[in-house]
Amino acid sequence: MTAATPFTLTKESTLKDYLQQNKAFVEKTNEMHPTLFQLNGQGQAPHTLWVGCSDSRYNENVLNVVPGEVFTFKNICNLINNKDEVTRATLEFSVNVLKVKKIIICGHTDCGGVLTSLSHKKLGEHNCNLQSYLTKVDELRDQHAEELATHESIHEKAKKLAELNVSRQIELLKQEKVVMNAVNKGELEIWGLLYNVGTGLLEVVEA
Repeated sequence: MTAATPFTLTKESTLKDYLQQNKAFVEKTNEMHPTLFQLNGQGQAPHTLWVGCSDSRYNENVLNVVPGEVFTFKNICNLINNKDEVTRATLEFSVNVLKVKKIIICGHTDCGGVLTSLSHKKLGEHNCNLQSYLTKVDELRDQHAEELATHESIHEKAKKLAELNVSRQIELLKQEKVVMNAVNKGELEIWGLLYNVGTGLLEVVEA
């Protein structure tokens, strides 16, 4: 960490540096929450499932939580894929085993996946995995082309598409039986949020 940046590690950091920062994390956490690691060592009972983008600039910590509060599932563009075994298993485990009370789908501004979709650029070869992965975002972009065209700057377009994407993922989430059973019983709430990487604040997209 220097006056120029708040980051503790860099691309040049060694394994020793990483381990030292881990010890610093433990010491700081023990000062603030002396019983946390003892409590976490007994198991987990998170109150929330956080579905977020893999972007490095945000995660569930924007809620000011500590380890043990939030179960996390991250991927590029915070997508819910109803045909993906990992996604469905995560939802089942979160709802049926962990008994979370909230599921938050949180997109963010300046999303690389969203910006790539808006650029209409082809990525690599025809069978590029990322190109294929972003197809769902591209479809959403095309469906809302007229609405997106009303926004002048690329940043405004990206923010709107990120919001539309959050709403779309909530629609897909509600197609999962395990999720809707819990919602209908009053045991689960679903919220859609958008994180602003430039301010650190959350905005409500859908609740």
